[in-house]
Amino acid sequence: MPATTIRCAALAGAFAVALLAAPVDVPGAQLPAPFQLPKSAAPAPPKSTPAPPDGAAKLAELRARLKRLEAPDTATEGSPPNTPDSEIADRIRLLRQTERSLAQRIDGEERRAALVRARRDA
Repeated sequence: MPATTIRCAALAGAFAVALLAAPVDVPGAQLPAPFQLPKSAAPAPPKSTPAPPDGAAKLAELRARLKRLEAPDTATEGSPPNTPDSEIADRIRLLRQTERSLAQRIDGEERRAALVRARRDA
């Protein structure tokens, strides 16, 4: 490689480093100080977070809803008028899948709780 190419590359590298290291005096480049709310406008602490819904209660509600929908002439309950039968069947199928999934989750939670108790008591 010729010496001039090496000198040009070194000069370009030094110039790039100088540009990156130079301080920036752009007024808008600095972040403003954080905004402080006045004491009177401070948000109130949350009262209390609602407890998550009980899985067993949700499962019982879901099973009751499925029982109502599976009764004769009530499959369209909660559906808009003129809903095709295929969509109603899909809705019932999805509710059954949700029921199975929720039952499996509850079963898994109960098994895990039993394992934790057994390990703690051992």
